[in-house]
Amino acid sequence: MPPATPTKLSAIKETLGLSSDKSIWSPLCKTLLVSGLILYLASIFLLNDQPSCQASEFFSAPLRYTWNSFPKPNPTTADHSPDHPTDLGHLVFGLVGSEKAWRFRKSYIESWWRPNVTRGYLYLDRAPAEDLLPWPPSSPPFRVSDDNTKLLQESKHVAPIMVRMVHAILELFREEHEGIDLVGDISGFLSAHPQSPLMSLHHFDFIEPIFPSKNRFESADHLMKAANIDQSRLLQQTICYQKQSNWSFSIAWGYSAYIFEKVLPRSILKTPLETFRPWVRSARPPHFLFDTRWPSNDPCEAPHVFFFESIEKTIGNEIVTSYVRASPRNLPACSFTGNHSADHISKIQVFTSAMKPIENGRSECCDVVPVDGLNITEDYSSTCSPYSCPKTPNCQPSEFLLPLLHRWAPSQALDHSPTNISHLVFGISGSVKTWRYRKPYIESWWQQNITRGYIFLDSDPTKELLPWPSSSPPFRVSEDTSKFNMYSKHTAPHVIRIVRIILETFREENKGVRWYVMGDDDTIFSIDNLVEVLAKYDHTKYLYVGGLSECVKSNFDHSVQVAFGGAGVALSYPLAAALVTNLDECINRYPYYRVSDLILKSCIADFGVSLTPEKGFHQIDLHNDISGLLSAHPETPLVSLHHLDTVDPIFPSKNRHESVNHLMKAMKSDHSRLSQQAICYHKQSNWSFSIAWGYSTHIYEQIYPRSILKRPLETFRPWLRSARLPLYMFDTRLLSDNPCEAPHVFFFESIENTTENHIVTSYVRASPRGLPACSSSGNGNQSADHISKIRVFSSATTKLGEVSLKQFFFSQMRI
Repeated sequence: MPPATPTKLSAIKETLGLSSDKSIWSPLCKTLLVSGLILYLASIFLLNDQPSCQASEFFSAPLRYTWNSFPKPNPTTADHSPDHPTDLGHLVFGLVGSEKAWRFRKSYIESWWRPNVTRGYLYLDRAPAEDLLPWPPSSPPFRVSDDNTKLLQESKHVAPIMVRMVHAILELFREEHEGIDLVGDISGFLSAHPQSPLMSLHHFDFIEPIFPSKNRFESADHLMKAANIDQSRLLQQTICYQKQSNWSFSIAWGYSAYIFEKVLPRSILKTPLETFRPWVRSARPPHFLFDTRWPSNDPCEAPHVFFFESIEKTIGNEIVTSYVRASPRNLPACSFTGNHSADHISKIQVFTSAMKPIENGRSECCDVVPVDGLNITEDYSSTCSPYSCPKTPNCQPSEFLLPLLHRWAPSQALDHSPTNISHLVFGISGSVKTWRYRKPYIESWWQQNITRGYIFLDSDPTKELLPWPSSSPPFRVSEDTSKFNMYSKHTAPHVIRIVRIILETFREENKGVRWYVMGDDDTIFSIDNLVEVLAKYDHTKYLYVGGLSECVKSNFDHSVQVAFGGAGVALSYPLAAALVTNLDECINRYPYYRVSDLILKSCIADFGVSLTPEKGFHQIDLHNDISGLLSAHPETPLVSLHHLDTVDPIFPSKNRHESVNHLMKAMKSDHSRLSQQAICYHKQSNWSFSIAWGYSTHIYEQIYPRSILKRPLETFRPWLRSARLPLYMFDTRLLSDNPCEAPHVFFFESIENTTENHIVTSYVRASPRGLPACSSSGNGNQSADHISKIRVFSSATTKLGEVSLKQFFFSQMRI
């Protein structure tokens, strides 16, 4: 969310009825974000019960009392059973508005509000004026926000006008238990919506009307016509191709249809056209948290644009949406051989089955049937092939694309047993030159005779590497790709070998496989955590799972929809099987990409499959000391670490290989807890504790909110020294010499099991802090300089995930 600049603050004041000469700006995005954060932090404080590590009175007594005083849900009015799916009746909306702004913004709310069905309230800054009364039933019932000026603790708030918005969540609870930071024409964004249900749109006053022939209010109502018929399909993108004319089609259901006079890969069409600009004109790249492509005047790349006109249901259980041309394209026809002009097309009809709701994440394809205008039949299928429509008489693929229609049989009979390590096959990219010193990384997690997979070398191993040890994965020598003439013009021939490892791994192992996992020879995996993460997903569908880079620039230079290979990439069997069928042709389709991860991502996107991101995959595009990152790991299983050769040893008293083996001691004892952060407070000394289980413990000589301690200390630097702000894809906090802010740091030393079903991890001081004690007046703070060792007791019978992440191991802590 953009920061509230002076201009925006003036707008906020006017929205809230305060004096301002600026235009009104709605802070709803900030409201929801801040409110959600407050609720989240409150839940952290309220749910903890840690008798051996008491919080200060400020954090314990008042909050616990408040939580304990809540009445238990009445079973007649509240149903939390998994047998009763969540429906609209379970949702309550809290909308923050102002009396002044409501006059011209109520149309936005009334476009989606369902009287007597939707639950919730509009919170105004003051009672409505006479011209707004009587209050219409088509609007949400209103409430006037509490007067927060009487709250002494908020009298010194730097932005008191924001307090009312944060309090809206509290006021909403008393009643009952997609932000668009863009400006200009957002049609390019909406026409390539990600494969996810459309939840919301914001800042309608700051963008052009989303339908060019209508004003903003009419546009919102018009979009709701499609939403009211089938909300699950709204804006979902469908892509198909027509052989006869060499056209590509991109349909954002209920919004727009594009015709391109050239066959363009799905990986391109799924990238939004940058018809919009960022919220702040002076913003420097990267501007967006998604990939974009520039609008072009090339007639082979510029689309014919059609916008949603009408919707109807037929007697044959079909939904028909019609799209009409927005304006003439005013460009010549694409001059490629066999291409045809689409200038004569004025209307497109899309036929969709009313009986088949969209399944999130499924691939999409469609059949183009030329009639008077154009009729398109949507077919949502998990086996949609690149550059092809379903094989029907009306839409035959070209000869060049025929091989892509091949479909692989399943690897085994349908098996609903839980995913385990035997269902995973690893394909590791390595080289003879690096294997000499990277072998210990792989052997630290490889389980002999249990883990399946291979390391693919760039040449035969030298004599000094033979005989090949059984503690390492079996090796294969990658196929020589220089013999393929199709690759002669590739800008980076050396990356082709890495992309083809998925093909060569598939050839070696394809029986009883659910997932193929790709990695590098300096990637370490927590196999058990990897299995648990992948077990969440349906391995019978097309799935592409992995992680982004930690650095904004790395993602901007490559893509924010690519799984970085060093962190590990997991492909479900059906996707891998479809991918390898024609992988060489796909690699040749992208001769200008110099990075193997980007080629693989593009080939996968051609199947209509997007990245499923998992935060536990770590590329580690960082340098120096990454202890700050590992000590505040996100609440997700630690799956992988990469680039350990480019960072300091993660344990300062050990070298890199010793550090990895040391971390594995904790991982093998309880993989689910590894590096998971827990925070508590010690009342007697006013200390805050942050423990990353199996890795580190920090003591702060002052009480700090969890919202602060959960942000990593910036002990590291970005991959490129020349990178400009923002540097990282996550929040950080700078190191400090203030004795109240600088932690005492302890690193994992040992682990043992007790006779009382406890796992005991010990952490020893890394080095003296070299600072005086915190002198915060009146708080009773005490120095922690005398502490040399901390022991943490965890239940050996309760796995992480069976209890709250916030209370998973604090049965006892001794210092």
